[in-house]
Amino acid sequence: MASPLSLFSLLLLLTLFASTWVDATDQTATGFSASPTKIPSSSSSSSFGFQQLLEDSTGIFSFGFLRVGIHDLDLAVVHVPSSLPLWRALGNRDDVHVTWKSSISLNFHGSLELSDNASGTLYWSSSQLGNGSRLRLLNTSNLQITAGEGGGVTSVVWQSFDYPSETIVQDQNFTSKAQLHSRNNRFSMRLGPNYLGLYYDNSSVMYWKQTALEARADIIDGEGPIYARINSSGGYLGIYQKEGQPADVMPFDSFNRNVSVLFRLLTVDDDGDLKGHYWNGSSWVLDFNAISHMCDLPASCGAYGLCHRQDSNGSCSCLDGNTTTTAFNTCLSEDTGDLCFGGRDNSNNNYFVVRRRGVNLSYKELIGFTKTATLEECEASCEQNCTCWGALYSDSSGYCYQMDFPIETLVEEKGQGKAGYFKVRTTNHVPTNRKNKKLKNKNFILHLALLGIGILFFGACIGFGILKLITLCKERKVSNRLIGEDRLMLDEGLSPVPYRDLKSSSNHSSFTSVELSTTSTSPFK
Repeated sequence: MASPLSLFSLLLLLTLFASTWVDATDQTATGFSASPTKIPSSSSSSSFGFQQLLEDSTGIFSFGFLRVGIHDLDLAVVHVPSSLPLWRALGNRDDVHVTWKSSISLNFHGSLELSDNASGTLYWSSSQLGNGSRLRLLNTSNLQITAGEGGGVTSVVWQSFDYPSETIVQDQNFTSKAQLHSRNNRFSMRLGPNYLGLYYDNSSVMYWKQTALEARADIIDGEGPIYARINSSGGYLGIYQKEGQPADVMPFDSFNRNVSVLFRLLTVDDDGDLKGHYWNGSSWVLDFNAISHMCDLPASCGAYGLCHRQDSNGSCSCLDGNTTTTAFNTCLSEDTGDLCFGGRDNSNNNYFVVRRRGVNLSYKELIGFTKTATLEECEASCEQNCTCWGALYSDSSGYCYQMDFPIETLVEEKGQGKAGYFKVRTTNHVPTNRKNKKLKNKNFILHLALLGIGILFFGACIGFGILKLITLCKERKVSNRLIGEDRLMLDEGLSPVPYRDLKSSSNHSSFTSVELSTTSTSPFK
């Protein structure tokens, strides 16, 4: 018979093994629920601001709560050796912020939902179908919700690979339904019918384009949309319409080279570039970038900046000739929207113009052009259009390139063959950009306070008028009574007080009226 000590030791070992298995599991069934614990320290090497919920079979990838900033959280799949988030549920949502607190709950009941138990707010949901049976993390970093009985998989209901945030990884299909966004949400990558493009986020303005050469395979209309995928072994990004040979190949630096590559990924960077990296076991190595020179980046010198190609690194100045600048110290404030203030025909009241020769736009061929006879005609076409922020004119070709988006970085060009015309929103018209939101909020509060004071003043005037009217009515009754008494005295043969004496004695109680002025001093008409 085993001793009590031996039984206790065996029980302890089984408990530890079970705990380890639960912590390292790569899947869970419906009914799973989790909440963030004490906010992890970003400086801790064991947590790096991350609370693990699932781990893949290799231990390289984890899914859980990711600390964002100081107090917020997101759901993320993380590359554990480098602490790099590969997928985030709320990564592209500037309008949603989830605070790291105990009332936040992640629940799996057929679909995955992130909510606040205290307020009842639903922040994110994987799907409205809710027919999944298991949540699992694969060794590809793909988080999946699957359907099936007895632990088997009959279909994939939802997967993170279909909803990338700022990164795609090797062997992940990037489809025409998906978008990659930079972490600052300024730029994005999308697929067209036969090309891959980089855009200013939430707009149709493209600043980089890779059209499929179709050297190995043709793209056939009506045969379905294209998709892109990083080839893990060959070291390239392929564009496909169907499995087999790619219609286009974008080789990485490690293409067909004998280098130690453990994992590859592609990311839209905060500067607007598309960059590829591979993990060599200790660090991420830059393996590809779509835009090689600083001056070809869409906003390298900030709003109304001018990039100079004197050297390989480039340098910045301002279009209006002011002091040098960088993307973090822009010449003028970033702007959004258009200049349509009060209609298309009077938009010139809310901007001034900067003109400069010897400038160019590195992606002008992607924004389209019209042919005009003169520079003045090109400028006039932009001036009369409140959605136009600027125009670039080529003296040699007569091409007029209109920029229907806020002006960012231009490129200095030798010679004076190209002329630029740029609108700048005036300060008396508050621009709708991030830097002016606080100012707009302050103005709103000030106007609200003035409105409140105006309402109180107006109410006091009305109250005073009503009180005065009541007083006059009382005085009129007294006056009528006195007149009545005079008539009675006449009927009885008595001599009344002369009318002139009555008038002089009651002058202080004559009828008056209260007139409210139609001209208000309030700023609100």
